[in-house]
Amino acid sequence: MKRETKLWLERPYYDLKTAEAMLKSARYLYVAFACQQSIEKYLKAYIQEQTEKHPPYTHNLPSLTETAGIHLDDTQREFLVLLTQYYLNTRYIDFKQ
Repeated sequence: MKRETKLWLERPYYDLKTAEAMLKSARYLYVAFACQQSIEKYLKAYIQEQTEKHPPYTHNLPSLTETAGIHLDDTQREFLVLLTQYYLNTRYIDFKQ
């Protein structure tokens, strides 16, 4: 495994543990945010490993799956679109669809 890939993989587990903690305290917006972050980092690690290029500067999960060459069914794609919106709404208060 490449060094850059390992760097991407340092945080996803931490993000998932954060999501668990937020779930226990009923902080649901941050559960979605931490889950989005975890998936984003896994996808960027995959892109880094497979393409040997730096992953794109985006938080858009469906776009990252396309870059990674991962094919999603409609339900999976809709879920990632929704999760991406939670990231944007959490980070950018003025974000509008």
